[in-house]
Parts: sequence; C-alpha cells; structure tokens
Amino acid sequence: MERHQENIANEAPVRKLGEVLLGLSMITSERLKYAQALEHQTGKRLCDILVEHRLVTAEDMAAAISVQLNMPLIDLKRHMIQPDALKLIPQETARKYNLIPLYIIGDSLIVVMSDPEDLLAIEEAKSQSKMWVQVALGIPSDINRAIDANYKPSAEIEKRILDKSLPLLSLPQLGFSADALKKYQAMLKSPYGMILVGGPAGSGKTTTLYASINELNRKERNIMTIEDPVEYCFADVKQTQVNPKAGLTFSNGLRALLRHDPDVVLVGEIRDKETAAMAVQACLTGHLVLSSIHANDAIGALFRLIDLGIEPYLIASTLVGVVAQRMVRRICTRCRVPYQPSAMEKAVYLDEIEHLPIIFYKGEGCNLCTDTSYGGRTGIFELLVMSENIGKMLTGNASYDDIRAQAIKEGMATLKRDGMLKVKEGITTIDEVVQAALTPGATISFFEGEVANGQRWDVIL
Repeated sequence: MERHQENIANEAPVRKLGEVLLGLSMITSERLKYAQALEHQTGKRLCDILVEHRLVTAEDMAAAISVQLNMPLIDLKRHMIQPDALKLIPQETARKYNLIPLYIIGDSLIVVMSDPEDLLAIEEAKSQSKMWVQVALGIPSDINRAIDANYKPSAEIEKRILDKSLPLLSLPQLGFSADALKKYQAMLKSPYGMILVGGPAGSGKTTTLYASINELNRKERNIMTIEDPVEYCFADVKQTQVNPKAGLTFSNGLRALLRHDPDVVLVGEIRDKETAAMAVQACLTGHLVLSSIHANDAIGALFRLIDLGIEPYLIASTLVGVVAQRMVRRICTRCRVPYQPSAMEKAVYLDEIEHLPIIFYKGEGCNLCTDTSYGGRTGIFELLVMSENIGKMLTGNASYDDIRAQAIKEGMATLKRDGMLKVKEGITTIDEVVQAALTPGATISFFEGEVANGQRWDVIL
C-alpha cells in the first residue's frame, strides 16, 4: 500500500530546498547561508528556521516546497471541506500532525498537510480513515484555521462569537472596479432604503453582504441580522439564524428584529412575498435593509420584486441600488503567459470593449494550480444605482430592455463588460467571463464575427 507516495514526488531527483528558494528569488544567498548555519547548530528543519526568523514568508515557503516536491499547493481559503471527509480523521490526529482531510475522491482521501513528507502522519491517516491517502500541501496557519473552523460542533454556530478562523474579505478585495466600489460605498452610507445583491447560488452574494456589514460603522449603528445559516459571527452584531421547525422564518424573524429598532438589518435572502413586503416596510420606517435576491442581473432584481408582489412605486421609493455578481477564476500568476486569441474570442471581447488589449493572457498549467491554469477567484459586478429616471420608467411599466438601456446610459457596466475589463487587465480569461455572465434564461443575441480560414464564426453573446 504505497499509493500515498504518488503525490509526494515524481520520479525525478528532488532538488534541495535552498536551491529552489534561490531559483525563485525568494531569498538571497547570504540569508540562506545564515539559515543553514542555524540548521546545523539547532537540528531544526531549514524550512522552519527560515519562517521562524522571517527570512521567508510562510506562503512563499509553501510555494517553494510545492515546486521542490512537484506537489499541488492547496489554498484552503478557497475550498470547502467535505463533511464526510472530516469524519474520517479525528480532531486529535489533525492537530497532532497539522493536517486536514479535504475531499473523498473514489477510494482515496485527499489530505492537506503542512509536512507532506511525514510518513508517520500519512500511515496514521490511512489507518484511521481505512482509505488510500493522497497528500497535498497546505500553509500551516491555513490548516490550523481550517481545523478550528471545521471541527467545531455545529451547535456552536449559533453562539455570538467572533470567529476569526474564517476569512472575511473587505469590499476592495472582492473585485469591484474603482468606480463601482466608490458608488457602492456611497450606497452603504444611505440612512434608510434597500440594497440588494443578486445572482445565482454560488455567486458570492453572502461574501459581499458580509463585506458590506464590515464596511459599516458597527459602533455607531445598531446592526442586526436574520440569516440561513449564520456563516460568520461578528462580535458587535446581533445575529439570528432562521429555524423553520421552530417557526422562525425570514419574514417573522425580520418582524421580531424590527421591534428592537435597529439602524441596519441584513436579511439573508428575500425569497417570498411576506419577506419582501416586510423588508419594504422596514425601509419605509427608516431602516437600511441589506439582502440577497435570486436574479440573473441588476434589472432582473427589480422585476423579481414585482413578481413577489411589491408595487413598482414602492420599489422606486425604497430601493437604493442593486449589485448583481458572478465569480470568475483568476489566471494563475505563476504560469500566466501571453497568447493570441481566436477570431471568436476577439469578437466576443470587442462587443464590450472598443479596442483590443496589447496582450491577452491565459495560464499554461503548473503544479501550483494543479494544472488548471487558474488560481483563486474574483468577482465581476453589475451595479445599478436607483435614479429618478429609472424609478419613473419602472412605475410607468417600462420594459426590461428599456430600463436596462437607461441604466447603461447612466453609467452601469454590465456583468460581461466588467468581466472583459478584467480580461483587459490580465486577471481572467474571455472563456471564464462568457461562462459566468451567460446564465440560463438570459437574453441571447448573435454577432457575426470575423471570417477565419474560410469559416464564419457565430458568437453567442
């Protein structure tokens, strides 16, 4: 049973860590010699000495070891631990060896370790899980945080504690353009009204809502939430989790919260008529309401509220604005290379951006991105600021297309345009943007692109 060795190294000789660090320009030869002297004096591992003495960051060290061992480096902040995998390794073992089970794939358990050459730890993981163990590399502090976050009993999620083990992103980290960020931050300063975040499941709506709460002055404003579930606990925010079995829903939970006269209320999702009506009522009585809504784009959120029974004049008078969003993968910075896009890709790009960039980029695939060509994710956004003109159009029963055209005229960048601007910046690829921005039910048009090799391209936009 030696399959656990497959992920540790390939058949090629393993380079020395110092050589890898020098080759990646992560350390000078003088600092390396100093650390090697300490290694001989203390008997500690070179990697531990370099990090302890702050000669190399933990992140750079993990990247170097990944290159040295030809092993994937897993960013645990970007992965969800499978509950079934977690059950296979006791918390005591995870803490003892600084490892965390990540996924079950077939008959193998993927385990993220800070020391992937610790064969004793691997053997114990195999013995306890009764599965083949495949090893991936992780940053030690990330593994510790993942252990803290995932081994806690589920009952603890209802406690009002600040869970520092979970990452909380700020608004500038989400991927807003400078103009959209400025507008959205201005929306959050509104004393009352409704701000909605729209998108399908998995588009990052909760992350944006939490970053929005983090942006607010929580010492001067009384903030309360009703969520399903509570995914991050703030020390100075009163948070409540819905419990349908006990009769606590979004609508009656919101009604109960309003009796405490909060300044700001976060409602996890507006999904029914009762919650929509209660949210609007809260806005009319002087509260700022933040919530998510299932809508394909910003204009779609307006019509979703109408479908939920909210009169257009009430939407016009209470809605501050809407953010629609999607997630796209970032090009791996380690293997990013320039390339020449196809005629079809150029046509899709030019439909949103007037001029081609000097260089297009894509990832070639490497061990750091596990040959996916991507590393991490960012958001693409469509920000609608409710204006007097759009309010009048909505109350006048204007069409979706007419309202959308007016919003664009007033400066709204569409999801696809914001995505293509990130293509221009070399952050993501055209293919990623097209896959993210086109959703089932969205309007589809066709653009006849260039003729290449005697064949006409028909591009779905």
